Amino acid sequence: ILFVGFPENKTIRKSFKDLFIFKNHFFISDQEWVKGILTNHFSLLEYKRDFLQNLAFKSDGDKQLFYQNFGGVLKLYTLPDLVMLYSHSHGELIFSEAKSLGIPIVSILDASNDPSEVDYPVFGNFTSIRASKFLFVLLKRVLHLSFRF
Repeated sequence: ILFVGFPENKTIRKSFKDLFIFKNHFFISDQEWVKGILTNHFSLLEYKRDFLQNLAFKSDGDKQLFYQNFGGVLKLYTLPDLVMLYSHSHGELIFSEAKSLGIPIVSILDASNDPSEVDYPVFGNFTSIRASKFLFVLLKRVLHLSFRF
């Protein structure tokens, strides 16, 4: 699963990232999404290779920014089976890429979003702290159960 986007609350965002790392899922912020991550996967691989080859010449700030932005997709060598988008409002590029490759999309929508763009719409208030915590608990349970079999 490729998780795209996080809650605005820093503490909850860290909890989501830690869960995805622990369960070996890929993640990236919707703000850091680069056009072509899915459709032109080789450009991300090439960018990663070039950056890592020149790592000795990079400043600590550049290294930190690189791993902060792309650390969750550095090991993404094949297309994901599912994309889950946290904030539907920020997903135009993600929708078009996933749709063109036939990758199903789960997205959290509010009342103003069009559910027809998504394979599996989940209605909720993704800006609410309580809703973010609820979604975290739900994802934690679902991801935990999915690894029992």
